[in-house]
Amino acid sequence: MQITSKLQMKRICIIGAGPSGLITLKVLQESKLSLELVCYESQKQIGGLWFWEGDNYVSEDGCEVHSSMYEGLKTNGPKEAIEFTDYGFPDSLETSFPNRMDILTYIEGYAEKFNLHKYINLRKRVTNVSYLPTKQSFKIVVQNASTLTRITEEYDYVIVCNGHYTKPFQPVYPGEETFPGKIIHSKYFRSADYFVDKRILLVGSSFSATDIALLCYKTGVKSVTLTSIKPIGLQLPSSIAKRPIICKIEGRRVFFKDNTSDEFDLIVYCTGYQYSFPFLDEDLLFYSHDRFATPLYLWTVFPDNPSLFFVGMQSAIYTFTMFYHQARLIRFILERRFNLPPKDAMLEHIKEWQEKENLLESMLEKIEFQTAQMDLLIQLTNSDARYSMLAHFKKVRHCKIDNFEGFTDVKFDKVF
Repeated sequence: MQITSKLQMKRICIIGAGPSGLITLKVLQESKLSLELVCYESQKQIGGLWFWEGDNYVSEDGCEVHSSMYEGLKTNGPKEAIEFTDYGFPDSLETSFPNRMDILTYIEGYAEKFNLHKYINLRKRVTNVSYLPTKQSFKIVVQNASTLTRITEEYDYVIVCNGHYTKPFQPVYPGEETFPGKIIHSKYFRSADYFVDKRILLVGSSFSATDIALLCYKTGVKSVTLTSIKPIGLQLPSSIAKRPIICKIEGRRVFFKDNTSDEFDLIVYCTGYQYSFPFLDEDLLFYSHDRFATPLYLWTVFPDNPSLFFVGMQSAIYTFTMFYHQARLIRFILERRFNLPPKDAMLEHIKEWQEKENLLESMLEKIEFQTAQMDLLIQLTNSDARYSMLAHFKKVRHCKIDNFEGFTDVKFDKVF
């Protein structure tokens, strides 16, 4: 279904007031078109993932909290490579790896500088998005998180900026039900201080697994063990044990693929997240997996209905800078400065990039792949930006491999 572009821009609904939603608001408010921008945010504060409610697991409207933050968390990429293109971190923040509060303060400052709060409706959760073909518009149902009352609105365009680090992916191993200790996903990990006297098993090889392992080690828990399918490939302290993947669980004893076993008090699944859009009707959904959301043309446009856009659905290598260029692409499409090809051509482009992505193995290859995505977006939107974070991201990776315990002490040069 190819939708005819509208000459008169009317209402644009932006779902989410985290970094991707705020950047989208800022870029679109600079358009010379007459646009009515409305942003809905389910939380009581802007910031998206970076707004953390401490030990709360349920928000005021009964839904799970959005954030997956925890005490001691820092960015896993240098601020010099993730900062907004037109709003830098303050010079007083000397570290290249800020903590979660530093990032939230920075995001709030961005919204203040560009006067974005006027578009944002806090405590408003979008519960349904459906398309009305006869009107060529979207029907949006919005629930007030405080009163649980609902309203229905219509919009010409919808931009989804709700992120993809909210719905946990958690595997199940044989005998898990016999484990008498606690089993949680890393989303619900709040502080290593709660587990000082525990023997902890962390499942996974991603940043959250290694970061939480290091926090637990520094806090002085009884023992820390990492289990994963693939070798972690990082220089972790020798007291953090490494094991291959779990085979089965019998009570407190966990058996691994190498025929070893140990007893544990806590199992934390650091196994990532699933893309989740519970508010979208089925005809507006797309298939996605860990690193590549598809079918999205230029990682942004939904080919079946190109009045629907997504920002920030790629894996977290380039973040704020990628969001900015995705938002510029949307603005160019709305302003007719970039003409979308037919659906078949969009799907072919998606297929070509997905085939390239499927061949990636190392983290360095993934960094280079996303750099190529960035370069293409910059080219298509005639951006003046001619920067590259490739060297920064490669340096981070090498620092993690050589000295994971101390990589956040390394200083990086500014890009902008």
